[in-house]
Amino acid sequence: MALSGINLFLGMTGQEEVQYRVFEKFGLKDMDIRSWFNGPALLTWSRGQNEYGSHIGGPLPRSWMKQQWNMMKQITTRYRSLGMSSQLPAFQGNVPVQMKSLHSDANMTDNHKDTAWMNSVDPLYAKIADEWMKQIIGDFGTDHWCVLRLAPTQRPRLLCRNRPSALCRHCSMAAL
Repeated sequence: MALSGINLFLGMTGQEEVQYRVFEKFGLKDMDIRSWFNGPALLTWSRGQNEYGSHIGGPLPRSWMKQQWNMMKQITTRYRSLGMSSQLPAFQGNVPVQMKSLHSDANMTDNHKDTAWMNSVDPLYAKIADEWMKQIIGDFGTDHWCVLRLAPTQRPRLLCRNRPSALCRHCSMAAL
């Protein structure tokens, strides 16, 4: 990729470990989180924000999540050495439905598949998104972009590298 002039790669590997660590900080228990993830063979679909919480092939083993996170650290390090940047997932608002009972005053909609979708103007959404970015930066550094895609039919939004809490205003969305 680097030899072909590509300098940005989509880095979805290991994101379940990031989610696990963040959701745990907001009171979710181990099995609430792991059973929300589908099994490894179906994570591509889950990562597209379509089927988290459907109990397909899960719960996801902690050992697998940690191994994937470690592999992403290696991938990121290697791509950096080639002058490439990673594009990592930002918080998109879908959480295990148990979050709704822990934070009953938050504005969440239950999809009846064990997933709750948070309203992006709810204060808890901002707290989780901030914690997510702290985790991403702590795990993978600051030399990456974050991508936000709220629904499968929407175009991705890039978050600024230097201002991770703000949508990038100077990126050409037509190019995406």
